[in-house]
Amino acid sequence: MKKQKPKLTTTKKLIIFLFANSLVVEFFTMTILAWSLALSSATGIAPDYTPLNTLVGTVIGEVIGFGVYAVKSTIENREGGITYLTAQRELESEDEDTH
Repeated sequence: MKKQKPKLTTTKKLIIFLFANSLVVEFFTMTILAWSLALSSATGIAPDYTPLNTLVGTVIGEVIGFGVYAVKSTIENREGGITYLTAQRELESEDEDTH
């Protein structure tokens, strides 16, 4: 018999996406900033640090968005939450069908 791998929950998938996307944004920002610093040293103009605004807006925005989702999901899955109640009704109907 094959063992079934546990299915990733939506929360775990979102955390993986958030981590990967944050890494991409950080590497992009570091690359652009390095080019800006090289250009500024070659031309004698002050370096441009505006790519760092990308980090603040993107990464913090994603973390806040994920936090809101996690709180909503927690409330729904608690006792008395809509997901919890739906699962309880399904279990009760399965018990009635087997008897």
